[in-house]
Amino acid sequence: MASQVDGAVGQILEPSVLTFRDLIIDVAYKLGIASYGSTGTDAPSIPTDNHDLTLCKRIVNKAIRMFIHDGPKPSGWKWLRPIAQVDLWPQISVDATGSTVYVTSTGYSSTTSTTTLTLTAPSFSTQFYPSMELRQIWLGGNPPPGTQGWNGISTSTSGLPYVITAWLAPDQIQVFGQLSSTLASTSTQPITYSFVQLGDYTLPLNFGGQYLGEITYIQNTNRGMILRWTSEAAIRSRRQNYNIESGTPYEAAVRLIPTPHYQSLRNSASALAFPRWRWEMMTWRIPSEFLHILFPYSLHFQDLSTYNDLTPAPFGHDESIRSACLAVAEMEVEDTLQGPYMQYYRQICLPNSYRVDAASAPPAIGYFGNPTARGGKWPSIRTFRDHWYQRPTVPVFTNP
Repeated sequence: MASQVDGAVGQILEPSVLTFRDLIIDVAYKLGIASYGSTGTDAPSIPTDNHDLTLCKRIVNKAIRMFIHDGPKPSGWKWLRPIAQVDLWPQISVDATGSTVYVTSTGYSSTTSTTTLTLTAPSFSTQFYPSMELRQIWLGGNPPPGTQGWNGISTSTSGLPYVITAWLAPDQIQVFGQLSSTLASTSTQPITYSFVQLGDYTLPLNFGGQYLGEITYIQNTNRGMILRWTSEAAIRSRRQNYNIESGTPYEAAVRLIPTPHYQSLRNSASALAFPRWRWEMMTWRIPSEFLHILFPYSLHFQDLSTYNDLTPAPFGHDESIRSACLAVAEMEVEDTLQGPYMQYYRQICLPNSYRVDAASAPPAIGYFGNPTARGGKWPSIRTFRDHWYQRPTVPVFTNP
C-alpha cells in the first residue's frame, strides 16, 4: 500500500509495516498453534493445519474491523479519509511491432489462478496504470474491431482474451488464468497492443462507493474547465444520445462495475476465496490525453487476503492493530473479555492511537478564513479584526 494522504488536512501518513503474515504468526503464537518446522526447532511461522490457519485469518480481520470501529467519536479515524488518484488515458493505437513493451518472465499461482507478467519498464505512453485493473487484454493477434482491452502478447494461440486482475507495479500486472510457461522461456516476448477507450476507470481496491469532496485535476494541469461530480444516469444518457466525444472531461460519476464483468470484479487478485465488489469511475468526455485526477473518499476495509497485504492503518497504529489481534484471540478462543491483551489494547494502545490521530489535525484553532502571512498556519480572530476588518466611517443606520 502506498503512503496514504489524510483528506482533511493533506498530511502524508507513513504506511503500516505489519503484513498479514506478521499478524497471523502473532495470533498463532498466542494460541499455541504456530508451526515450528519439521524438527520443531524453527522460529514460529504460519500454522500448517488448515483449520488453525483459517482461525488465525478470521481473528486478524475481525481485530482490524474492531479497531476501525473503535475510532474517535464522532468522526472516526482521519486516515479513513484518504485521497484517490485516478489516471485517465486516451485511446491508444495499435503497436503491431511490439517494439515498446516486452514480457520478460511469467509466474503462475495455483492459489489465486492468476499469472504475473513481468514487463520491460514501459514508456509513459504505454504504462499499465492502476486504473486498468479488470480490463480485458488479448494475448496474441488482434481482437475483432471495437473489442475492449489490450491486444496481444505474441503466442502460438491467437486472440486469447485475459482479464487484468491487479496492477502490481509499472512493469508488472496479474491476469486471471494460466499462461503458457513458454511465454518467456527462450526470449522476451513482444506485446502488440491497442486500447479502445470508453471513459471507465477502475477505482482503488479500498474504495467502497462514497467520495467525500470535490473532484479536481492535479496541480499544474491547466485545464480550461472545471471537473465536477454528476450522476451515472446523466453520463449514461449522454453516451446513449451522442457519438463518442473526446476532449477534456468535465463530468464524472461512480458506479459498481456492472455485469457481465461479474466474475472479473469478484475474482480479484487478492484471493479467489474472498469475493470483493469493485467500483469504477465514468467520465464525460473521453480524455484525449493522459490526465490525472484527485478526490477524497471514505476508505473501505473488507479483509486482508494475501500474506503480503499490509494493514489499512498507518504505521503509528501498528502496535494497536497487533494488540487488537491478540485481544480478539483471547475473546474468541479463551472466552474472556478482560484478558491482559484486551486491557492493554483498551487502556494503553487505543488512547495512544487517539493521540496519534489527533496529531494529524490542523495545528491551529480559531478563525478559519483566508490565510495570512502573520504567523501560524491560520489567522486568529484578533488578526482578522486588526488587519482586515474595515470599520465604517459614516453611520450605517440613518434616519430618512
